[in-house]
Amino acid sequence: MSVLYFVSFVLLGIMVMLNLVIGVIINSMDEATAEAAEASLERAIHPTDTGSERLDALAAKLKEAQTVIEDLQRAQTKT
Repeated sequence: MSVLYFVSFVLLGIMVMLNLVIGVIINSMDEATAEAAEASLERAIHPTDTGSERLDALAAKLKEAQTVIEDLQRAQTKT
């Protein structure tokens, strides 16, 4: 009789502990999902990178390349 009591007590304890662990994992996943959704919404409302920095950098590189081409054309016409 005591073996039956002990086995049932251990199984019940394992089930309770497993339920607690699963509950903590699911709660953490829900919080992470909510934070990700909030961050995504924040980025959609207030975008930090509009692309203007990249566009300015590309324009500067294009201007530099255009200057080099003009210098090469002037050097070619002199010879």
